[in-house]
Amino acid sequence: MSTCIEVLPVRTLDISFDKVLSLSEKNINAFLASIGVHYQIELVAYIHAQDESYQYEVRPNQPFFWKDTEYLWLTIKGVQGGTDGYCYPIIDNDDKIEPYWKLDYLKEEILAKHSKSGVMDKTDDMADTIKGIEKHNQSWTFRRSAGQSAIICISYGLIACAVAELTDGILFSDDGAWDYHYFPCDYSEFLAVYFRPDKTNNQDCQKWAIRCIEQVQKEFG
Repeated sequence: MSTCIEVLPVRTLDISFDKVLSLSEKNINAFLASIGVHYQIELVAYIHAQDESYQYEVRPNQPFFWKDTEYLWLTIKGVQGGTDGYCYPIIDNDDKIEPYWKLDYLKEEILAKHSKSGVMDKTDDMADTIKGIEKHNQSWTFRRSAGQSAIICISYGLIACAVAELTDGILFSDDGAWDYHYFPCDYSEFLAVYFRPDKTNNQDCQKWAIRCIEQVQKEFG
């Protein structure tokens, strides 16, 4: 089973691969240190054609975008496997019936979480978030495919988190990537709970996090 984490930028699209890779490495290395693993990872990024007719290593200052006929492949140097990333507009102009379906769905999820929180003084922030998502009309999705190593299973979410921080965006997932209760969220909320077994009441997430953490400690500790 594969899972995905999506990033919706709110304030800016002005990010580059070097910024994303640097902050992602910082996030991953900090997480590893927090579980007693003092191993410094290094990320490598390639753009592939979806039909695999070509691939190339990204340039450090290259804007963090690629064609909808391509995918990003991010891997950790010396580690098998990786995470694939996709870059699409939120508004689907190919859908002649409901091009705004995804945007409408995200609005509903943001409003639902806001309603449950009961924090009414954040109404303006919520409205600004929705306006920003609609204005930029962009999303990045990072996928963890079945069979990936434990460190990749942890890292792909922290890569998504870096993109969210750099764009002041939000993260969203509804397929079990992590406890659905926390989504949508900003990067700081995500960092506080992601792969932290003591931060979720979801038993599947707890077991998954413990298993992956123990495997990483065994391999890299």
